[in-house]
Amino acid sequence: MADRKITDLTALAAGGQATGDLVTIVDVSESAAADKNKKMTMENLFKGIPGDVGIGTSTPSSYGSAVKLAAVSASNTALSIASGTSDDGTLFFADGTSGDATYRGSVKYSHSSDAMQFSTAASERMRIDSSGNVGIGATSPASPLHISSSEDRLLLLQSSDANAYLALQDSDSSSNAANRIGTVSDGLYFNTGGGGERMRIDSSGRLLINTSSEISSSTATGSVHIVASGGGKIYMMRDDSGSTVAGNDLGMIRFYSNDGGEQESARIEAEADLDHGTDDKPGRLVFSTTADGASSPTERMRIDSNGDVGIGTTSPALRLHVQDSDSQIIRFSRTGTGAGSLDVDSSGNAVFNSHTTSKSVVFHTQATERARITSSGQLLVGASSAISAGNSQYALFQTFGNTAGATGDARVVLGRGEAATAMNNNTNIGQINFTDNAGGEFAQIQAVADAAPGTDDFPGRLVFKTCADGASSPTERLRIDSAGNLLHNSTVTNPGAGNTSTGTCIEAASDGGTVLISRGNNVPLYLNRNTDGILLLFNEDGNNEGSVSVSGTTVSYNGGHLSRWSQLAGGAERIEILRGSVLSNIDEMCEWGEEDNEQLNRMKVSDVEGDVNVSGVFQAWDDDDDTYTNDFYCAMTGDFIIRIAQDTTVARGDLLMSAGDGTAKPQDDDIVRSKTIAKVTSTTVSTTYADGSYCVPCVLMAC
Repeated sequence: MADRKITDLTALAAGGQATGDLVTIVDVSESAAADKNKKMTMENLFKGIPGDVGIGTSTPSSYGSAVKLAAVSASNTALSIASGTSDDGTLFFADGTSGDATYRGSVKYSHSSDAMQFSTAASERMRIDSSGNVGIGATSPASPLHISSSEDRLLLLQSSDANAYLALQDSDSSSNAANRIGTVSDGLYFNTGGGGERMRIDSSGRLLINTSSEISSSTATGSVHIVASGGGKIYMMRDDSGSTVAGNDLGMIRFYSNDGGEQESARIEAEADLDHGTDDKPGRLVFSTTADGASSPTERMRIDSNGDVGIGTTSPALRLHVQDSDSQIIRFSRTGTGAGSLDVDSSGNAVFNSHTTSKSVVFHTQATERARITSSGQLLVGASSAISAGNSQYALFQTFGNTAGATGDARVVLGRGEAATAMNNNTNIGQINFTDNAGGEFAQIQAVADAAPGTDDFPGRLVFKTCADGASSPTERLRIDSAGNLLHNSTVTNPGAGNTSTGTCIEAASDGGTVLISRGNNVPLYLNRNTDGILLLFNEDGNNEGSVSVSGTTVSYNGGHLSRWSQLAGGAERIEILRGSVLSNIDEMCEWGEEDNEQLNRMKVSDVEGDVNVSGVFQAWDDDDDTYTNDFYCAMTGDFIIRIAQDTTVARGDLLMSAGDGTAKPQDDDIVRSKTIAKVTSTTVSTTYADGSYCVPCVLMAC
C-alpha cells in the first residue's frame, strides 16, 4: 500500500485516527521545506497538540493521569527508535527547553558498544553492557552485578517480613536452593545447601559458627564461638606459586588496641621453621607482645618444629630453654606464703632461691617430701627437720632412712657413670674429700676397683688417706682390699717379704685372720699396759689356751707349750746339757734320718752373755738308753709347726711320727712312744708349699 502523507494535523489534533499500515509524517517546518519527503521528528509531530496522542487507541488519556503518548495493540506493542550502526538511540525525559534541562533523564542505547545506559540528573547511573553485566556507578561492569559508589552503603535489601533473606542459587537448584543470607533476631544468619544454618552474627556482634546460640558456659564470653562434634577448628593456609622457605609466614593472629590510636599489642604467628618440600612442612609458632612504651610487638616465646620451647631465645636447645638478661629466670609464688625463684647468676650458675625468711627449698616425689635445703644451709634427705642433738646439729648433710618417717637405713650412694665392663683395675669409683674453703685437702676416703671389673664382678677396695703435717696432699694410710685384708701403710698382703716393704696386714680368712707386721729397725709391735695384768690372751675355739702377762719388770708366758723342734750334736760330739741351758742357733737346717730338714734348726750351747741368737731352753731326748750314741735334744722354742705331706690328713689330737722325708705322719695308735714327735693342736694350715705339703701347729711330746 502506498504511504499516506498527512499534511494537515487537524484530524490528529482533534483526536482523529489515521488508518493503514504505514503513516509517513512529513516535516512541514520551514527548515525542512526544501525536502518535502523528510520524516518529521516526534517533537515536531506533537508540537502544539493540546491533548494526548494515542497510537492504537482512541482514548490515550485512560492509560494514566500524565499520558501524552500511548501505544496500544491487541498483540505485541513496540516503539522502535532506529539509528545508525555507529550512533546512539536515546529516549530523553526533559523538564525544560534549554541547556541540560532538555535531557535530565534518558535511556540510551549505543550501537557501537551494544550497551544500554540509564541516566538521571543528566548523569549516567546504570549500564548494561553487551555481556549482560549490570554496572551501577560502574561504566565497565566486571561481573553480572557491579556496584561502585562513594557512599558507604552500596546495597539495601528491605522486606516487609520480619526475617528477610537473600537467596543464592546456581543451575543445580536441587542442592543449593537453601543457600541464603538472612536476618534473624536483629542478626544475620548464613545457610548452605540443604544443611541449614552454618554461621550467625547475633545482635551482640558475636560470630557463631555451626551454632545458632552462644556457648552457655560462663567462661565462653568471646566474640567468636565455633561449635562442632569434632571440635571447633580454624584453618589458615599459605598459598603462593613460589616455594616456602624458612621464616615465611603461614598465618597470623594480631591483637590491636584503639584507645586514641590504633596499635598492635600482641600477635601469634605460624612460620616455616625450615625450607618446605614434598611431605616436609616444618613449622613453628611465635608469640610476641608489645612492651610498655614500645610501638610494635617483640618475640617473647616460640615453639620450634622439634617441639622445643624457647623463652627469650630464638634457638631453643632443649624442651624448655629460658634465656634472659636479668638473673631471675623463673619465679614461684603463693599468696601469703612466700616465693621462690630459679636464677642464673653473673657467673652462669643456676641458683634455686627461697625468698622468704626461715623457709626451705623442698623436693618432692609422688607428693611426698624426699629432701630439703633449710634456710641455714643444711641438706636433709628423708626428713623435714634436722637432728639437733650433740654435734649433729652442725652437720650440713643429714640423711634419715629411705623415706620420710620410715625406719629404713640411711644410705648414701656414689655411682660411677659407666658399666663395670668399661672399667679397669684401679678405676676410681667414688670418693669423699675433706677440705677447707679454698680446696685444701685434709683427708680422703676412696672406693677403687681392686681388679678388672666385669659382668656380675665388682671387686672393690676402700682407701683411707690423710695429709701429713707440712704436706699439701693426702697419702694412703689404710686400705681394705676386695679379699677383706686390712693393710696399714702397705699395699701388699705380705709386707716385709724379701725385706723390700714395711707395713701391717691383717689377712682375712674364712676361719679368722693373720696379722703380718713389717718394720725397719724399730719395734714392729709395741704393747703397753699401764697396770700389771695380761698383755696377750690366746684362745682356741673359745677356750683360753694361754697368755702373756706383765707384773712389774717380769713378763710371764702362761699356759700351753709354744714349741719347735731343734737339733744338737749327739754321739761323741755330745756335751752334757742340763735342763735350763741356754742355746744359740747355728743355722736353719738340721739332719734328720740322713736327710736335710729345713723345718728344724741346729743349735749349740751358748756361753756368751747377751747372745742375740738365743733360741730357748732345751730338754734332752734319749731314744735308746745307750751311752749318748744317737741322742739329740728338743727345744722348747717359738711356734712349733710340723710339715705334713701332700694328701696326708691329720686331725686335732693326732700323735705324729716322722715320715722319713722331712715330714710327719699320724701314728697308728695314740700311745706316746719314743718315735712320737708331736701332737696336733689345730688343723689350721699356717703354710703351704709348692709340692702340696703344708704345716699345722703342734705341741712337743718329749719327756
